[in-house]
This record gives sequence, C-alpha cells and structure tokens, in this order.
Amino acid sequence: MTSTRHKKLNHAIIIRLTMHPDKKILYEAVGRVLRQRRKELGYKLTIFAYENDIPTTSLTSIESAKTEACFSNIYKIAKALNMSFEEFGQRLDKELPENFNLQEDN
Repeated sequence: MTSTRHKKLNHAIIIRLTMHPDKKILYEAVGRVLRQRRKELGYKLTIFAYENDIPTTSLTSIESAKTEACFSNIYKIAKALNMSFEEFGQRLDKELPENFNLQEDN
C-alpha cells in the first residue's frame, strides 16, 4: 500500500469513528438516496463517476457514508442524476428516521 493511500485510508477510518451519530444517520441516508437514484437510471458507479467528472473514490465514500460529504459534492451528484434539489430533499426526508433532528455538541 502506498504511503498516500495508507494516509487516506487512515483518515477515512478516523472520520468514520469520530463522526457524530446523528451525522452518520444523515450521511447514510444521503448515500442511500444517491445510490438508489443512480441504480434507477442504470448507471454503474465507475461509469457514472467518469461521465460526470466525479472521482470514483469520492462517490464511493459518499454512497457508503465513509466520509462527511460536502454540500457542493452532494449537489453536483444529485444534478448529474437529473434530480432537482426539491426531489433530492423529498427522497432524503423519506430515508431519515421519523422525527430526525440533527443535534451536535458545541
């Protein structure tokens, strides 16, 4: 394993272990929505990533909730999946547990 790859892997593991539980629920739901939509459209992950200039590793990490996805990446992927922001939000809301409330310690 290369040094750079090893560092990225360690970083991903640290993020997974330290992510706030409520955020983990949110990012898992985001990943499910994006993965389900991609599969609805019949896209393989690598082909979709390539055609939309999204790093495969980023898409994989977002879909599997291994990292905290930034808003701009989620927006870019949703748009590439021909989803309006409203549709994305509706699907996300259905994926989240009832009465979900993102709370963080300050």
